[in-house]
Amino acid sequence: MTTNLSFSSTSPFNSLIVDTATGETLFETTTPFKFGARTTTLYNPRQEVVGMYERRWGRDTVTFHGETHPLSEWLPHCGAFASRSRRFSAPNGKAYEWRRRSGAAALKLVATDTGRTVAKAHRAHRDQQLSVDLEPELAPFLDEVMFSFIICEERRRRTAYAAAAVGGSTTA
Repeated sequence: MTTNLSFSSTSPFNSLIVDTATGETLFETTTPFKFGARTTTLYNPRQEVVGMYERRWGRDTVTFHGETHPLSEWLPHCGAFASRSRRFSAPNGKAYEWRRRSGAAALKLVATDTGRTVAKAHRAHRDQQLSVDLEPELAPFLDEVMFSFIICEERRRRTAYAAAAVGGSTTA
């Protein structure tokens, strides 16, 4: 049975992340406004920092459970240089890849060994909040899954806004 996590706002960068079935808050994200480098922080329910994503021109960094890495190492691109997919290795030894869903301005998480979709994001619209459906196998490292989702969603939105600014698609 899948778990559905929903965001309390349309922005995954300043939101509570709630288990829809229980109403329990599992995480909180904050991104204080500031010019220049911006940092999104993911907190657990005890308000302990799980991860921080700092965006700087060409030098994005990720701190996850106290360990800091360049984004390109912690969540590297898959395949070609211009690939929009990003991969992480989970504690269960498997690799997972965030990809754009075909025909949707949303992401999905794929287990690279089987090609099976194990998480699917749904954009906010009308009466539906931004949410992510997750397979049970992801529960032991849910913090890593959600933190990587927030990073990939930020980058997906940034690309969509840039395309819209030059007359392309407006599906942010």
